[in-house]
Amino acid sequence: MQALWNNFGQVAVVAAFIALIGVALKAATDWLTTSRSKYVEVIAAERIKWVGQLREDFREFGLQLDEVSYQFRQKPLNTKAANEALEGASRHVNVIYLKLNLEDTLDSRVLGLMNRTVFLARTGDLEDYALFKSVMVRFASYLLKDEWEKAKREAAGPLRWLWLWLKQVRRRRERAEFAKTEKMKSILNLAATPLSAEQREIVRAQGNDSAAEEPVKK
Repeated sequence: MQALWNNFGQVAVVAAFIALIGVALKAATDWLTTSRSKYVEVIAAERIKWVGQLREDFREFGLQLDEVSYQFRQKPLNTKAANEALEGASRHVNVIYLKLNLEDTLDSRVLGLMNRTVFLARTGDLEDYALFKSVMVRFASYLLKDEWEKAKREAAGPLRWLWLWLKQVRRRRERAEFAKTEKMKSILNLAATPLSAEQREIVRAQGNDSAAEEPVKK
């Protein structure tokens, strides 16, 4: 009887120990799950907020570009108004630049298109300007879509994450095919090319042009 009681006591101790381990594991699992949920909520919320701010930056930049294009096509040129418009566009370029990852191909393309479009807004004809601006807007939309999808993947479960990742792979493939067309390759190559010495001289001459004086107020 004593041996039976001793065995029963040992079984009870082992069972209690196993139960304690189970409680500890459940507590750890619950803590990890809660911590991950809070982490995901914070990261996803911040990314969504960031995407919204970046979208607004692109919108304001587009409006400022049109103002640059308008001011630099006035005859005679109002130097003050033109330079203010150009400064506004440059300021938005700098703000967006700080939010982009230039090691990423898409981000660097967007920045190249932005810089080239600013140049065309002040020196190019309206057709070239409109073309580059439309391409810039399209690639900016790609960038915003990618960031939005990242937020969705961060908040998704494993199965939904896989589905979203496959959709992203498909979009990237379609985007790569679009960028491979001869016309688009030409535009993107030009956007990635720094201004030539001749083009920089055009900008300098434009700024020093005697016709660029503000009209005399009567």
